[in-house]
Amino acid sequence: MSKSVQSDSPLTAKAPFLVLDASAGSGKTYTLVQHILMSALKHPKTEYAYQKILAITFTNNAADEMKTRLLEHLLVFSKSDEPQKDPFFRPIWEALELDANELQSRAASTAKHMLHNYSTLNVGTIDQFTHRLVRTFTKDLNLEDNFEVRLDLDAMVAEALEGLYSSLGDRSDLKKAMVALVHERMARDESYNPDYHLKKEGKDSFEEDNWQYLEKLPPPERLISVELELKRQIEAISNEGKGLSNEARTLIEEHGLEGSIVQYKHVKNHILDKWQNLTKNPLSAVDSVWKSYVKKNGQVWEDFLNKAKRFESKNKRKLLALKLAAVKLQRLAAIKALLQKFDDLQKSQNTMPLSSFNKLIYKELDHEPAGFIYARLGEKYWHFYIDEFQDTSQIQFTNLHPLIEHTLTKDEFKNSALIVGDAKQSIYRWRGGKAEQFMALVDNEHPINKAGGFEQYKRETLRLEKNYRTYGAIVDFNNKLFAAMSSELGLEGHQNVYLSNRVHQTATKEAERTKTFI
Repeated sequence: MSKSVQSDSPLTAKAPFLVLDASAGSGKTYTLVQHILMSALKHPKTEYAYQKILAITFTNNAADEMKTRLLEHLLVFSKSDEPQKDPFFRPIWEALELDANELQSRAASTAKHMLHNYSTLNVGTIDQFTHRLVRTFTKDLNLEDNFEVRLDLDAMVAEALEGLYSSLGDRSDLKKAMVALVHERMARDESYNPDYHLKKEGKDSFEEDNWQYLEKLPPPERLISVELELKRQIEAISNEGKGLSNEARTLIEEHGLEGSIVQYKHVKNHILDKWQNLTKNPLSAVDSVWKSYVKKNGQVWEDFLNKAKRFESKNKRKLLALKLAAVKLQRLAAIKALLQKFDDLQKSQNTMPLSSFNKLIYKELDHEPAGFIYARLGEKYWHFYIDEFQDTSQIQFTNLHPLIEHTLTKDEFKNSALIVGDAKQSIYRWRGGKAEQFMALVDNEHPINKAGGFEQYKRETLRLEKNYRTYGAIVDFNNKLFAAMSSELGLEGHQNVYLSNRVHQTATKEAERTKTFI
């Protein structure tokens, strides 16, 4: 595992791609804004350079806050009577090897240009940028130019489900499969609500971990035909079990064994009763069944038990697997049919849910070179910034990376990319966020910038070690707590995130006065 590199400052780091490992309270937003402004002011006589920066945040509120900070810092600095005393911009002019007055002049020009062109400040959420890419490729994606973006995925799934129900009269096999699915689930859960669960599963199908696999499935008709074949195998095993059950009953009646079989209660419960319908009942018998015997002249019963046990041993796991697979195919057929109706709904309404954007772009980028994408966008970025990267999904980063790589490797300018994150604060795995992706970048093990075994560009990892938010006693407690808990985590990669050299922070706040609580 590669260790984190601790440079003096992200502003002086040499690698074009910086990974900033920033724990809570370490001033990551401050650092991010500072780095963005350095990139905007490093080019002389290019007050429009901020338009060549793409900064991606996680929420609209975070994007608005970052825009405000960028403009406020520029305005305050450009009007300062003593620019050389500004603590925020000092590291910038030192990193750029400029004097304070020159940097102030550039800041004033940039601030004036930004005020008149505020809408061109490219700071927003990743969904907004992906939406823009989708708009760029409307023809390639077979979309109408005026398609509407819908945010109410729940409502769209509900409409698609209504459409599916109304079409079942013409699709008898699908109807039977869905009815069987409902019956099977209601048998296991009396509170089962088919509408609720189908809507939930339909919505879940748009998640990144699900849609790639669902798209590879055959149409519902094919799934149902496979399910019917499995049911025929289930029925064959069930008929064989029923035959053995009838044989046992005949033996017991003809030889008068009912009162002389030891463990007869268990024999009756399993072989005589449950084996009559193995399509619903499990093929299993407690040990007491196989230990049953007739006190006198029991050879005929022993012979039957040996035959029955061979049957159970051969078919027990097979029958369970067949039943589980049949139910799974019923469910997948229903979801696949629901998604077909969802696609029909999108086409008829000329709409698209926001959650579909990443999927569409992911497919399209397989066919388009990054340079062509820039041409279609109508502009090229020099610098990329991604905040809260631990909550970025794998597909989201895969969609952005071709642009980043093109900027860092196919341009004569000294361009850059900086991502900021903290694996300890990852809370959006349920919607595709993958902290392991950030962890791999921190450890320089992520393969995304390597082709043919060679790095396309250099990466550097930096950690912000100071804590500006919390008093020293709490910082010290956290340092010890995280390090002590690291060994309790199940995966080595997760353990490494909490090692003492990775979580240790130094407090900058003075110790709080001792307080007495009553």
